[in-house]
Amino acid sequence: MQKILVVDNEASILTVLSTLLKAEGYEIVPAREGAKALEILKTNEFDLLICDIRMQPIDGMEILK
Repeated sequence: MQKILVVDNEASILTVLSTLLKAEGYEIVPAREGAKALEILKTNEFDLLICDIRMQPIDGMEILK
């Protein structure tokens, strides 16, 4: 099963994306903050990252770096 990290500071968007992707058979790991996403990335590998670009204080571009 492919594993996807979904990062968005808006709970409704995070929930919708996670629900839709789970329904398609993907394993989803959600994160509401950039800092949490970076913490998760230190110990896990993912096939795909879906990330909001506009977040504070850590934005999506910083996560991608």
